[in-house]
Amino acid sequence: MIRKTITFNESIYNELMNIRASAISAGKEMSLTTIANVVLLGGILGANKFDNNIWKEILAFIEEESPDLELEALRDQYVEKMVKKLGSHA
Repeated sequence: MIRKTITFNESIYNELMNIRASAISAGKEMSLTTIANVVLLGGILGANKFDNNIWKEILAFIEEESPDLELEALRDQYVEKMVKKLGSHA
């Protein structure tokens, strides 16, 4: 295992802590490091599913051109696409 230090944007940190709180309330004690690794791996594995608009919003957020990343809206958009995709395979 490689130990590194990472600095999170406040919005990303809050979202990670919300995910961690959900895991803990479900009876799964997980560290912030574990949650961050899971989210990062999910992003790496799912990156090819993102369209250009999502990448542009993420990049704008990281470059601080955007005041806030609308995570819920992005999540809803992604879930809607996945449901349509899965429905077309049925």
